[in-house]
Amino acid sequence: MNSIRIWGALLLLISTYYSTKAQSHQWANNVTSSSKLLPVPTSLSLDSNNNIYQLVRFIDTLKIESKYCYSNKSDFSFCLNKSNKNGKNIWMQLILTNSSTSPNTNNLRVNNLVVVNSNKILIYGTFSAGILYIGLNDSIQNSKNKQVGFIAEMDSNGRCKFLNKIFET
Repeated sequence: MNSIRIWGALLLLISTYYSTKAQSHQWANNVTSSSKLLPVPTSLSLDSNNNIYQLVRFIDTLKIESKYCYSNKSDFSFCLNKSNKNGKNIWMQLILTNSSTSPNTNNLRVNNLVVVNSNKILIYGTFSAGILYIGLNDSIQNSKNKQVGFIAEMDSNGRCKFLNKIFET
């Protein structure tokens, strides 16, 4: 009986020690999609001001907290999201293809994001559909329906500064 009390006291002491050393999270964002498939965060990075940039793969409609990103498609799209250090959503930028020109060959992949500094965010990946769009104003075409590599630079306000092909195979 005494050994049970000793082990119980030791377990209580150990759990108390580790619970005082553990960090609690400061905030959490609710990320949902209108699709039956869950949204998938694919990349995460911080800038020097502790703003958080994340890429999320989704189908149809993505909701992060109270902001929406609409693709209205049955193919995968991506969203580049910026939140401040307190988790408040600052902006979202849609990344998608026009797969109607080459059905079932969307194959959009946004492989990574790199924060160079607080005003230079790079994203890169590949696609094989007819057109890649970043937001409403920036696009590149795949005239031969090949696999196309791309790189884009975004500023701290979510504007695309450039979008270029880096290879076609």
